[in-house]
Amino acid sequence: MVQSQEEILLGTKRTQLFFIIRAFFILLAIRGAYVLIMEELGEGSLAKSYPILTYLGLMGTFIIIDSRVTIRNKHLYLIKGLTEFVAILLLLIASSFVSKWVSGIIPLSQIFFAMILSASLDAIATNWRFGPTMLRESQSSSPQTF
Repeated sequence: MVQSQEEILLGTKRTQLFFIIRAFFILLAIRGAYVLIMEELGEGSLAKSYPILTYLGLMGTFIIIDSRVTIRNKHLYLIKGLTEFVAILLLLIASSFVSKWVSGIIPLSQIFFAMILSASLDAIATNWRFGPTMLRESQSSSPQTF
């Protein structure tokens, strides 16, 4: 992927702005899918809207791509994004189970175990080239090949 160099806002290039907007939709989809899978719907006013929020988040993620970006392999780009989405979701589910499992011994929050698991996954998959879901700033300055 070769990013657009056009500056939209002061210090923010067009592609970076699209990544920020897409991040909102990705987080919306992850939260909705997590709540549906873990059955934490509750009785609130949003309880019935999680399926549509998940759908809108996923569709926004796939639709919002900068039109001035050059993506050499769109199929691989989308597959890597979906793989990363599923990996984040599985990591959150695993950290929830670990947190509940050890809560009788030591009460640590789910985010603690999510950070431990994600650091472990990063150590295991050191050769993974980040896709559209998790783009590091160090990668944003150099062209990526998808």
